[in-house]
Amino acid sequence: MRGVTHQHGLNTNECPICHSIDQVQLDIHADGFASGLEECGVCGALWSQDGRTPRLVHGATWG
Repeated sequence: MRGVTHQHGLNTNECPICHSIDQVQLDIHADGFASGLEECGVCGALWSQDGRTPRLVHGATWG
């Protein structure tokens, strides 16, 4: 399925690990420490998007 959802270059709503574009959701914490984090609902990866460069905070939780 990766070939179906993966496009060359990372979309703003694309997981940098599994390349899912359907299950990505914004994860905002009340304390502001982790604002701007995104979490993939498919693989569980957690990253921050800085312009076009994703910064991985936590890798996939499935394996």
